[in-house]
Amino acid sequence: MYLLCFALVLGIGVHGTAGESLAERDVMYSNPSDVWMDNRAAPPEKSLRRLVESLLERMESQDNKIKLLEQRVKDNEEDLNRKEIRISHLEQELKSVSKQSQDSIDNLQTEGPEDTNETRSRFISTEKRGDEHHSRIVRVSPNGVGAFSVSLSGRDLNLQPSLVIAFDEILLDVDGNYHLGDGVYRVPVTGVYVFTWCTTGTTTDNVVTELVVNGTPRGTIFSDAETGHAWDSSTGVIVTLVSEGDHVFIRSKFSGVIHSSDVYGKSMFSGWRLS
Repeated sequence: MYLLCFALVLGIGVHGTAGESLAERDVMYSNPSDVWMDNRAAPPEKSLRRLVESLLERMESQDNKIKLLEQRVKDNEEDLNRKEIRISHLEQELKSVSKQSQDSIDNLQTEGPEDTNETRSRFISTEKRGDEHHSRIVRVSPNGVGAFSVSLSGRDLNLQPSLVIAFDEILLDVDGNYHLGDGVYRVPVTGVYVFTWCTTGTTTDNVVTELVVNGTPRGTIFSDAETGHAWDSSTGVIVTLVSEGDHVFIRSKFSGVIHSSDVYGKSMFSGWRLS
């Protein structure tokens, strides 16, 4: 009997305790403020992990930028080195050219009259070989500046009063001052010149020609061929002062015929500077 009562009391006590515990748990987890706080706040480990990942991404981005800048700096340094080498080479070349120029100036200053006379000028010379004419470049002393010699090709030339004779074969022409088109020699340098010309007349007419400077006659020659002496040649020589740019030419005074050939004589016009 006692045992049955004790068992009933014990069962009631255990049941009451269990009921109270469940009731207390229901009260603990059903508190509205506790439930709201749990849904709002994130776990601290997850937030920290996100922060660390964000910092790592930023650091990686900065590292990439730094590497790119370092590569650019390296490229610029290499380019500067190449430019410095090029500048060094150019400076050496400039020094070499300057030295050569200075040496040339020193040589010119120390040369005497004989050395100066050895300096060469260019002129055109025409040679006749058979039926062909050949031009060649020849070098002469500067003392010959103004020298030229021209002739008429193998033919007869009909003259009219005041006709400028255009000699059409260049034998010598320093610096190209004789003009084939009009037969005029342009004086390149003011000075004293020697001019000479030669004409050959035929039995048909007498030939009278004159040397003219800027329209003013400076000398005249006369060729008088006779029957039985078909060709007659005359030569004129004159020494005169002319100025740079003056026009010197040979002009006929009257009508006639000038003969020019390798057999009976070429009609020619020549000149050179004395001083």
